[in-house]
Amino acid sequence: MFIHLNSLLSRKTFKFDNAELPQLWKEAVKNVRPGAEKYTKYKDIRNNILYVSADDPVWIKELSGYQEDLKKHINKKRSEPIYSIKISL
Repeated sequence: MFIHLNSLLSRKTFKFDNAELPQLWKEAVKNVRPGAEKYTKYKDIRNNILYVSADDPVWIKELSGYQEDLKKHINKKRSEPIYSIKISL
């Protein structure tokens, strides 16, 4: 039994593709904490947990206070929500 790709794709709509998460992360940081986008970088997403690196421990601490706002901004453009953001060096 063969199923056309179009029929599979039409069953689920995606607000945002994981391949575009690096750009979405930059936008979220820029909107929530302007200037910080220069010091952080998207690393990966696994099990709806977003992994990000920061240049300095100070940025990890700073962005930890903005996690809920960052998640809200990102989740507006995703079909599957981000549950947590892990920031490391």
